[in-house]
Amino acid sequence: ASRFSIDRRSIQNMPDIGEDPIRVTQRLPGAAASGASARTHFRGGEENEIGIMLNGQWLFDPFHIRDYQNVFSAIDARAIDGVEVFTGGFPVRYGDRMSGMVLMDSLESEDTRHNEIGISVFNTSFLTAGKKSDRNWLLSARRGNLDLVIDPQFGEPSYFDVFGEFAIELSPNARLSANALYAYDKINLVLETDPLEREQVVSDTKNAQFWLQLESDWSETLASSTVLSFVDFSNRRDGVVNDPEKMIASVQDYRDISQYGIRQDWVWRASPRHRTQWGIHVMYGDADYDYDGTAEYFGLQELYGLPNIDRSLEASPSGASYAVYVADRWKFSSRGVLEWGLRWDDQTYTDLASDAQLSPRFSLVYRVRDKTEVRFSAGRYHQSQGIQSLQIEDGVTNFWPAQRADHLIAGIHHLTDGDIALRGEAFIKEIRDLRPRFENLFDPLGTLPELNADRVRLEPSLAQARGVELSADRTT
Repeated sequence: ASRFSIDRRSIQNMPDIGEDPIRVTQRLPGAAASGASARTHFRGGEENEIGIMLNGQWLFDPFHIRDYQNVFSAIDARAIDGVEVFTGGFPVRYGDRMSGMVLMDSLESEDTRHNEIGISVFNTSFLTAGKKSDRNWLLSARRGNLDLVIDPQFGEPSYFDVFGEFAIELSPNARLSANALYAYDKINLVLETDPLEREQVVSDTKNAQFWLQLESDWSETLASSTVLSFVDFSNRRDGVVNDPEKMIASVQDYRDISQYGIRQDWVWRASPRHRTQWGIHVMYGDADYDYDGTAEYFGLQELYGLPNIDRSLEASPSGASYAVYVADRWKFSSRGVLEWGLRWDDQTYTDLASDAQLSPRFSLVYRVRDKTEVRFSAGRYHQSQGIQSLQIEDGVTNFWPAQRADHLIAGIHHLTDGDIALRGEAFIKEIRDLRPRFENLFDPLGTLPELNADRVRLEPSLAQARGVELSADRTT
């Protein structure tokens, strides 16, 4: 796979905004970002095509200021041990994403107790961690400081997040951990303070996630990991634009999402040369959407006959998503390893008659010399439309079929005598079954983008990304 590992020390040393572990992925080959957002594009894909996992759990929208570019992630870089990133070609254990994966594990303190207090332009933070005999704990809390440095007449961006983990060794072969992540945002954005041309949006978001993880070693060759999870998410967006020369508009956009899930992964090491993985993932969710938006156009928009908007919509989808996978890895010689995998996904909340997805994948690594290896992978990757991603703000109340991407990757990796890792990779990614999307041609940063006059609907039939990546890395 196209895999990179970034440790905690490297994340903290990189000159990124707010020591953000998600932003640090923007430094990797094949990654691109706007600079304002913490979200990243991998190898030509959209920013929502990357999955993020922490301690075995899929994180649900882990970003602050989500309605305005997702400026920060809700993960404290000091609370994690490092980041593992797949920019393509990831194994079948990870699915429902077309471009990449970001995997994180929380920090396990080596000390009986460790405390940190931090302050910066971006946040004030507190972290405590420790261990005692068979127990480990960690608690991280951060408060955003932007409201202290921005002139209140332009708004008040208030946000904070809390992450905690408590782990206990139930036995020499079993470990249970309880994890909780809570993020809260209340963003008041004012672009025009004149009462006659008022432009203001207030966004209130609450994101609570809780999960239990049980890791079991049943024997020397068989192990499993089980995760039970719960997500409660709500977002309220109220906005007005009062510009008699262009547009008078208002929005009330309310969303509530609940999800319950179980994930179980098994590993069987039949021999030093053979390993098999399999697992299941079941998630049930329900959502409530309540959207009211109106817009009346003046000036050039009225002159060209742009119709006014009066949109009042509700939706309450509910249902489950399922996934089953199996993968087999075989060391066929002292220099080569082969892995194949097959994944099946399906969703019931979309009300689509036949949209189950089958994703075969294959990868090979062969060491041609002691410090040189060649890699090849080919596979199919699907991504369904999440229950939280209904495009109701643009008048769409149905879910679209899952999108599909076919990856073909070939690369060579070499480690020099000076411990410099050289990497070259070529890739082709062909994307089909793309769902329609909406963009603003001239003002992508508008406060009410779905009501702006430059809003357009794009319906691509297929897409292709291809490229060559060269990189050198040396860790001292």
